[in-house]
Amino acid sequence: EAFPQELYDVLVANKVPRERYKITELKPETFTVNGVKFEMLPVEGGTFLMGGSEQKGQVTREDELPQHEVTLDHFKIGKLEVTQALWEAVMGEVPYGNQGPDYPIGNVSWYDAQAFLRQLNALTGRKFRLPTEAECEYAARGGKKTHVYVYAGSPFPQGYAQYGYDDMRTRPVARYSPNELGLYDMSGNAWEWCQYRMGPYSSVEQRDPTGPASVRENDQIDPRVMRGGSVATTPDKCRVSNRGEFDPGRFRTTIGFRLVL
Repeated sequence: EAFPQELYDVLVANKVPRERYKITELKPETFTVNGVKFEMLPVEGGTFLMGGSEQKGQVTREDELPQHEVTLDHFKIGKLEVTQALWEAVMGEVPYGNQGPDYPIGNVSWYDAQAFLRQLNALTGRKFRLPTEAECEYAARGGKKTHVYVYAGSPFPQGYAQYGYDDMRTRPVARYSPNELGLYDMSGNAWEWCQYRMGPYSSVEQRDPTGPASVRENDQIDPRVMRGGSVATTPDKCRVSNRGEFDPGRFRTTIGFRLVL
């Protein structure tokens, strides 16, 4: 099925529908779709410094600067990356090259993820979406429970991030320890698509940023942000502030996504 032009126009205009929560509504939710369960965990909104830091000898890339203050509303995020079991429950089949129900879905483009979300929302009556880049970093950092770690849940990647494999194949989800919010694989395993396009940071304070309104000068494609690193990257790519980007129409075995409400 072709990607609907009207939906593409909405996404490009950064007008993705979202749910809003009061603090009293921030509770975990479990969903079941065609026999497959998945859990959404609450993230209390707050203000944090987004971007890289040179403190304590951390690796920082130019596109992670400048650090800037971001304030986010409450949201809910998937405890796990979307698994192949959940993808099949929603879409009826999995793309070629995927390995098993407990692995993160791979070989899906950003557009494929949007098609999945459209179908999931039709099945549940909710407004599932991809995370914004700020939501992804805030959740990886542990939200208000953060210990200002370099990786999701730890100052070191070992035991928290799945990385450094030469076979370009993801591993089952939740093999390693979660971060402070109970989220697994926010560092490593599969890269995770974010909703909005890649662009430079600004030093201006922001609230619920939705990314740049237009493509960067000289870009031949309209790249979307990816976060988290993967099994096929070095550990520095798994840092909570690291940014990746990829053509939204392309896919790899090591690129998946996570749900947000």
